[in-house]
Amino acid sequence: MVHESPYLFTVNESEQPSQKLIRVVGSLVNASRGELDPVQNIIDPELLDNIRHSRSDVSFSFRYEGYDVTAHSDGRIVLRDPASIYAQLDNLSNTLHMSSGDEDKICADLLQQYPFDHENVLTVVYGQHPDHSIEPILQHGTKPPANNKVISVTSEGSEPDSQLFNVKTDLVDMNMEDGFSRLGKEILQTIGDWTSNPYKTVLCFRSIEAVIDRTDIETGFKFFHLLTEKISSSNVTAHYHINSKTCDDMTINALTPLFDAVVYEDGNFTISK
Repeated sequence: MVHESPYLFTVNESEQPSQKLIRVVGSLVNASRGELDPVQNIIDPELLDNIRHSRSDVSFSFRYEGYDVTAHSDGRIVLRDPASIYAQLDNLSNTLHMSSGDEDKICADLLQQYPFDHENVLTVVYGQHPDHSIEPILQHGTKPPANNKVISVTSEGSEPDSQLFNVKTDLVDMNMEDGFSRLGKEILQTIGDWTSNPYKTVLCFRSIEAVIDRTDIETGFKFFHLLTEKISSSNVTAHYHINSKTCDDMTINALTPLFDAVVYEDGNFTISK
């Protein structure tokens, strides 16, 4: 992959998507039109050119010159590395990220479905400084997300605000009787507030076992069952961290069916649904 993936460009009303795709890919791989595979060998160019005339919000994907290409009816075309976890999971709503150590590289891959400046990024953290949630973004050295918010779950008083990217930080105290209810409402309220902007919303939940440790498995299961259902019915993609070393097998086995896929720290994954 010559250019860091994902790469996004837009097509206006006066342009043909099939022709602009050739120009953009040629620029990225430093190849002339004649050196590229003709688009018609991969897909019907009329299908690609007419997607802008669709009456509903549609998209489709295909492989071209080493990129996983997704064309949207609003004029966005995204080029991704086919080997990326997100491209392989095919936009599943809820993914369980099971690890036993450093997981930021995979977390960054799951977060970056589009260039970060075309995303709303919501992170839920427990017992961590809010800036820790920004580390996967910093690894890419890219522009900050279009909107970026951290919900800090705590039981020991206030956490400091993030000093990076001017991230908004909200606090949820799990010691309060309605802690789970407030956490769920805060997540859904933030997602709802972002529906009016054109960017993709992604959620990173760090971590499941830290929250479940504050309650029993039945209450935790109910919370994540309701949350994953809400995420599935919205245009949001979420992943949830769980540490296989600190979380017992019974809890992991009880929660796993709630998710569309499970990604392991070595990058392997299984699709559940």
